[in-house]
Amino acid sequence: MEGRELAVTVSADITEDAVVTASPALYFGAQLLGGTADSSLVIYDNATEAAGTVIDRLSTNAVTNAGDVEVFHDRSKPVNCTAGIFVDWTGTAAIGKVYYQPK
Repeated sequence: MEGRELAVTVSADITEDAVVTASPALYFGAQLLGGTADSSLVIYDNATEAAGTVIDRLSTNAVTNAGDVEVFHDRSKPVNCTAGIFVDWTGTAAIGKVYYQPK
């Protein structure tokens, strides 16, 4: 993408199940800041619910990890989400973020 600026959008803090975008997008990665209990994000190619194709999973164990877990995809090869992006969130005091570009 030489000569083109890449505009990546960062979701608001995710602290419950959430629609990140209900429109097609390119998924670049996610970040999970583990909380006080086991935490996880499951990211779907879906505009409304935790169903369909799973595009990423992040998890942390409060006892053994006790910290942040980060997963990022190579920015030159984002995941094409044809329906949108939905996040299934679990945890206590955990925060997730999703990095994407609307199409």
